[in-house]
Amino acid sequence: DGVEVRHKYLWNNSGYVLPSKYKGYDVWQGPGNVGVWARFLPCLEYQGVDYYAVFDDDTIPGHRFLKVACDLLDGVGGNHLVAATGVVFLSGWRDEREYVGPNNDSTRDLVCVVDVPGHAWVFSREVLLEWAAMYKHTVPHYSTCGEDYMLARAVQKLGGWCIVPKYPLN
Repeated sequence: DGVEVRHKYLWNNSGYVLPSKYKGYDVWQGPGNVGVWARFLPCLEYQGVDYYAVFDDDTIPGHRFLKVACDLLDGVGGNHLVAATGVVFLSGWRDEREYVGPNNDSTRDLVCVVDVPGHAWVFSREVLLEWAAMYKHTVPHYSTCGEDYMLARAVQKLGGWCIVPKYPLN
């Protein structure tokens, strides 16, 4: 898709022996289970990249998602985040909401700004470092605070948006 991927890694919380199809990936063995946060921690080790892309193990976005995400971030500049899915709160906190992403056939502009980004995330180092600063205060409570909300807050603190690209109906 025209996106250079410099590093591929897997976070292995479980200690399972991984299948050979993952040769060429850096495998990070977790000393313990830190829940959903684990997938973001290795990003801190990789510097000198334009963007970080983290994929949830249960969501594979469209085959051009990474290219679209990088192009969007290049186009809007600043400290934004592109996600595969998202939630828009329509009236108040957690009351009415709209889910945005695949399987949503609503007509909307090219992109949708969301309150909570989910399932696959592409972001800059600045967003990562802001998230990391908040993470160290949140770890003891990781089971009650999701990574999607924390990423949204990091982006907001930097004055950015969480964006979900429009998915083709096919």
